[in-house]
Amino acid sequence: MTRTSTTRNRGAAFKWAAVGAGALAAATLFNRAAARRAEVKYPPIGDIIHVDGVDLHVVDTAKTDLGRVAGAETIVLLHGNASLVQDYLVSGIVD
Repeated sequence: MTRTSTTRNRGAAFKWAAVGAGALAAATLFNRAAARRAEVKYPPIGDIIHVDGVDLHVVDTAKTDLGRVAGAETIVLLHGNASLVQDYLVSGIVD
């Protein structure tokens, strides 16, 4: 291999790395924009509360326009990344 072919190979590798980095940056920008559009089109049900610097999505079914229902039990249901609070609502676990 000659010195010029090695330099040429490095130049081609740099170009492909730059193309790859550009594609990743474009995909990141597209993903952020699509997420913002989805959040506006489909806002989360319930409320977002802040606890010790962490945002928690809460659905309070005992809450009415006049406040909370007196004597209502509190049940905390946690879901993982692959499920939604709507899964609990549709299944009938939550009234």
